[in-house]
Amino acid sequence: MFWEILLRIDSMVLMGMVTTAEASNLRRLVMDHKVSVAEVFNDTLQKSDAEILAELRHFSERNPRNGFHIVHVCTEMAPLVSVGSLASYVTGLSCALQRKGHLVEVILPK
Repeated sequence: MFWEILLRIDSMVLMGMVTTAEASNLRRLVMDHKVSVAEVFNDTLQKSDAEILAELRHFSERNPRNGFHIVHVCTEMAPLVSVGSLASYVTGLSCALQRKGHLVEVILPK
């Protein structure tokens, strides 16, 4: 999914919508926040380059670089291991923290 956004950024450079420096920063943003970017840009093929550029700029403003690195160690996580209510809670919490700009990892036992 994120590769589509990277290709669209390249096309914006070729069309003169962004400078190469801004495109480099946008590419870095996409690569650093793959999961949260995928949640925000779930329908990239249906949007124009101008719409995607506006959303990328908005996304970069609300995702500060000083987010925390959060590690959850638990026994369940939806959809991988879902026995009780803990799985959906861990998934929901992790997604919410990622949307706030934090790097979230979930460690599950083998």
